[in-house]
Amino acid sequence: LGGWAMLPDGVSWGAVIGIIPDGEGGTWVHHRSEPPIMHFDSTGTVVKTFGEGMFVMAHGFCRDHDGNFWAGDSGPFRDDPRTAGRGYQFFKFSPDGELLMTLGQAGVSRAGRDTFIAPTACVVAPNGDIMIADGHDPRPATSQQDGDRVVRYTTDGEFVDAWGQQGSGPGEFDGPHALAYDSQGRLFVADRSNNRVQIFDQEGELLDMYEQYSRISGLFITADDTLYAIDSESGVQNHPGWKTGVRIGPA
Repeated sequence: LGGWAMLPDGVSWGAVIGIIPDGEGGTWVHHRSEPPIMHFDSTGTVVKTFGEGMFVMAHGFCRDHDGNFWAGDSGPFRDDPRTAGRGYQFFKFSPDGELLMTLGQAGVSRAGRDTFIAPTACVVAPNGDIMIADGHDPRPATSQQDGDRVVRYTTDGEFVDAWGQQGSGPGEFDGPHALAYDSQGRLFVADRSNNRVQIFDQEGELLDMYEQYSRISGLFITADDTLYAIDSESGVQNHPGWKTGVRIGPA
């Protein structure tokens, strides 16, 4: 972070999965280390931490209209007996770090109304619902290998609906990895292993697909509908002929 963020003694950086500005010059960070959630004030000093010991693999971070945080745990990427009985959940925290709700069942990797395959991202819908991308690629052999989807919950944790399945056809997903809304209320889904963005209306109907943004791990859409697509994986192995980087264009 350019020397701005000062970590507490004994804390080292893990992969930073989510960053949410606090509106006062500071930011909230979700990363793959302990403590997993940290609040930096405008001076770069950590003033709040929480979530210790709760995450196998941090994945997904958003803030709802009430100011509460939603933080995901995709579980392990490969078979790992050390993580048995953990992972595949989303946690709802108050700004003070109080655990308000848990979605998913620890250690259960299955597409269901109250279980996830491997959640990767979340975003708040225009009506306040929580949208979750589900189906990390790769995943353990013990995980459900199909069923990649987008899931909608109310902020009270009530299952509303879900759509998608594993595949490469229109409306199908292979490792959905990031979510964002534009000013029209269209939902952009980074269908990462299919090297594309799929765009849906608020009822889950497919509107369009973009392939020019490459293999996308992260998405951000500004108020003027500028799309920032973060490609962290392209190369000889995953997406030959393409390079990693940030691609920017109109949503």
